Amino acid sequence: MNEQIAADCRTRKIPVNVVDVTPLCEFIVPAIIDKGSVQIAVSTGGKSPALARTLKEDLIRLVGNEYAEVNDVLGTLREGAKRVLPTDVDRKRFFDSIIAAGILDMIREGRRREAYETITRMCEGAGVPVSDRVREGLN
Repeated sequence: MNEQIAADCRTRKIPVNVVDVTPLCEFIVPAIIDKGSVQIAVSTGGKSPALARTLKEDLIRLVGNEYAEVNDVLGTLREGAKRVLPTDVDRKRFFDSIIAAGILDMIREGRRREAYETITRMCEGAGVPVSDRVREGLN
């Protein structure tokens, strides 16, 4: 039955996913972790849904809401960084340095103001405009 349905779908140019029958699939649906503006997709290529679920559960424990907060904040700095930092390498170095300063840990540990002060200091040091979102975090 699954083979016939898959064949009928292909004939009609309809993408098909036959759960647990990878050779009949044209696509595989990953396990999704959604933390606000951060999404993580986990896939084992259809080989082990149980392992994908386990990995998803492990990542849910590891990846907290602080990742979405930092993603949102850094996103507000991108346009300013593009205007001031001339190359991709310069911008990568700038954003990597903010992450390396430990802001994820600071937010995770409830030291939010310290994290935003760190971001502000790094923006000022690089000549990147401090966004309104960063200023809000200082209050």
